[in-house]
Amino acid sequence: MKKYALEHRTMYHYSKPVVESTHTIHLMPRNEPGQVWKNFQIEIYPQPSEQKIVEDQFNNTVLLIKEKTSHTDFSVLVKSIISVDNKNNPTIDNNDIWLQKSSLVSWNDDVIKFAKEIFKPYRPRLDAVMDLIHKIKTEFTYAPNSTIIGTSVGDILERKCGVCQDFAHFMIACCRCMGIPAQYVSGYLNTGSGSVGTGATHAWVSVYIPDRGFIDFDPTNDCVVNDDYIVLCRGRDYNDISPISGLLTGGGQQTMHVVVQVDEIKE
Repeated sequence: MKKYALEHRTMYHYSKPVVESTHTIHLMPRNEPGQVWKNFQIEIYPQPSEQKIVEDQFNNTVLLIKEKTSHTDFSVLVKSIISVDNKNNPTIDNNDIWLQKSSLVSWNDDVIKFAKEIFKPYRPRLDAVMDLIHKIKTEFTYAPNSTIIGTSVGDILERKCGVCQDFAHFMIACCRCMGIPAQYVSGYLNTGSGSVGTGATHAWVSVYIPDRGFIDFDPTNDCVVNDDYIVLCRGRDYNDISPISGLLTGGGQQTMHVVVQVDEIKE
């Protein structure tokens, strides 16, 4: 088991005043086996005019807010102490939703061909998934700013570069096109782990393994998820669980700055 102090700050600046806005925030603690959030705090500036906590269809806790005060700066700060004992057995139903195409996960013939070379008949699924994450790590290049959120899975395969969200979407497509349930997972990495993806939210994949349940894999770092990882949300793809999304009236151009620190607490 490991314990962490989390601080996640997101700051927006707008070139013109935002008159009114609504935001959906996926930064609330997720209730699942293997991790306990304590002393959770969320600070929002400006103070929301209205707010409501709901649970989405994927069992994520979501904060909905409305700002009615004119502003040129908007920020969200999350702090918490989190204990992690990752047993890799989240209690999520294995249903058809994890097999379907979604807004950011689809596939073409080239993706199917790539997947078929890995998921061969009668090959143990766990072995095949381990091979898949190794291929992504060794054949694809981690390249920040080389893609956008909407970059298609086919383009990711053609370019063979991207960031953690891209590799997660590509891996999910490879699984689903072979009839294998797979989920998109967002969360955090231990800042001191030395892994790729610290300093911001991270993304990885949960795959259904027969007789084992869903197991989390990180294609960016070629590993099975362990106690260096904190789960934030689960969904079909990034669009389901974007950390902060919203609709603005006014605002002009915007800039965003994110700082994430996940420090292990030694006891």
